[in-house]
Amino acid sequence: MTARPFLNDHFPGYKTYIWIDADCWLQDWTTMEWLIDGAADGSLCIVPEMDRSYVHTYDHGAMNRWFNKNIQAFFGKETARQMWNFPLLNSGVFALLGNSPLWTKWRAALSEGLHKATDFYAEQFGLNKVVYGENFPRKILPATCNWLVNRGQPLYDAENGLFVEPNPPYRPLGIVHLSGDSKSKVHSLRALRSNRILQTHLRYDPKRYDLKVKG
Repeated sequence: MTARPFLNDHFPGYKTYIWIDADCWLQDWTTMEWLIDGAADGSLCIVPEMDRSYVHTYDHGAMNRWFNKNIQAFFGKETARQMWNFPLLNSGVFALLGNSPLWTKWRAALSEGLHKATDFYAEQFGLNKVVYGENFPRKILPATCNWLVNRGQPLYDAENGLFVEPNPPYRPLGIVHLSGDSKSKVHSLRALRSNRILQTHLRYDPKRYDLKVKG
């Protein structure tokens, strides 16, 4: 994960850089267009871990306390105080211009954080520190553009062969992010517009319509 802040340095010469984690897959190309358009004016185009369907929206602040604990470990109490209750920006999907000053600032924050705590999330919290601390310009895309499966299990639209958000209006997911422990396990998904249950993994599979639906 420490590679992300160095993309424009190790692969120079591009106008816009789009990062998509290896445990993600693209279901709707429109998301790519939104990422490119969102970053065109120099903003960071990104998706926060925030949605009405995510389970941590209703966890009585447990997610915020986890966020605060990590920010404090990396950057101290004052930074944690300033960022209390801010939604975590997920660095698994984002777009940023190659000449953005955010790259250098992000690398510096990563180094600062790793000197205080060696942890898997150092670069993500470093990005949050810089973006929020300096009020860096940002364009926020909806959760469907980086849907965290371990935060909210989608529904399956069998008619169109698409995963969709679990609440109305049931918009198709643009990027399916197999976050956390959702990567390899079998999921029981309710089929849209029915009470049927689909037993399936959530990896990309163009033949998913062949999988057995029970119920």
